[in-house]
Amino acid sequence: MQKHVAAVWGFLLACLFGSLGILLALWVAITLHKVERGFDWALWVAVHSPFSPGAPPIEFANRAIQHTSLAWAAIAAAILCWLANRQWQYARRLLRPVNESHDGKAQIVLKTAQPRVGSPLEGSLRLANGANPGDVFRIEIYCRRKYNEPGDLERMKDSTRYRVETPFGASLDVKAIQDAHGWSVPFRFEIPATAPPSATGNPPPGDGYFWRLASFPANAWVAVPSEFVLVLAGALEEQ
Repeated sequence: MQKHVAAVWGFLLACLFGSLGILLALWVAITLHKVERGFDWALWVAVHSPFSPGAPPIEFANRAIQHTSLAWAAIAAAILCWLANRQWQYARRLLRPVNESHDGKAQIVLKTAQPRVGSPLEGSLRLANGANPGDVFRIEIYCRRKYNEPGDLERMKDSTRYRVETPFGASLDVKAIQDAHGWSVPFRFEIPATAPPSATGNPPPGDGYFWRLASFPANAWVAVPSEFVLVLAGALEEQ
């Protein structure tokens, strides 16, 4: 339920940012083509805006049509459109099936109903866009934890800076195969019993490990991996 609510908010924010960005870009284009029309629009906004423009409407409109103001408005329009795209992609990812990659290019099919550390992880990736004979894909699996060192004040102040621990990681190159269901990429990884299991719930930063599986063409110069979230249980007691 929380995921669906977050997705709805993401779509709403995408519509809001996108509408504002498109209107602002349209105003910049119109003003550059016909400055009188741009002045009229800016004046109308200054008169009818619920927020104070910080200057008399005429003065505000005159400032708005200056080249410097138009340049800043164009930058703001680009940022709003970028934010709209980010929110749209975020909302779409929330609504994707759990077995589908974040970009929708592949689906993961696991042979094990309850994946866990200490046991092989085997399955295949079904490629939504197909492949060509001989195409090779790199499959990567990793377990990571992001954290801040105790006492590292500079990192604690900036939440975007953190250390990354990777207790396990592996990769392999696999040739795509074709069957009655289309193109797929099989894989098999041996997961050691000493590897940490997936975090449950929403642990505080640094207290949980998260598993990911990624796939991309092995020979591509530039490739954005298709990522999957994995949930691996703890090893069996005898292991």
